[in-house]
Amino acid sequence: VKDRYRNFNGNIRMNYLITDKQNLEVSYLLDRYNKYDYYVKKDLDSLNYRNTQQTARAQYNYSFTQGNTLTGGAEFFRDELMSYQFDGDTHSTNDYILYAQHDFNVTEDFNLVYGARMDYYNSFGAHVSPNISLMYKLKPFTVRTSYSRGFRAPSLKEMWTMWDMGNMGWFIIAGNPDLKPEVSDNFTL
Repeated sequence: VKDRYRNFNGNIRMNYLITDKQNLEVSYLLDRYNKYDYYVKKDLDSLNYRNTQQTARAQYNYSFTQGNTLTGGAEFFRDELMSYQFDGDTHSTNDYILYAQHDFNVTEDFNLVYGARMDYYNSFGAHVSPNISLMYKLKPFTVRTSYSRGFRAPSLKEMWTMWDMGNMGWFIIAGNPDLKPEVSDNFTL
């Protein structure tokens, strides 16, 4: 028995220039990774791991003036995983995302960036992650301060893996389906 791997990924993108100040970007990405047990003498393979990820995104950009840009968008992410480490079960999650950000040069020496991102996971609900950054050029120095909230949902492997590494019962890797998303706050100066 040998391992056999097959991977397929594809991406399609479109950038529509609405006017010289605004554009719409749309993209779709599909990534599928399969792993098989390949039985050489029989020339037969058996699927034991499949990970499929799909991402669809639409982003609108508007430049009011030079150094004054508004960006907003929506994204959909689906992760589906079947693994021998899950006893053959398939688990999946969907993430629906909305985001907006305004990057604004208030003066030649003062820049302001602020925005927010909202993730809605079918298994974790909604989470909002705001960000703000201020930069002031006080020649010869530049002073910047910022705040942002981070968010990370547990992966399907972190939640659902149940695997005896070595098949001897000595070392078990066990996921935890009760994991909650991680949230962090970052301040910089």
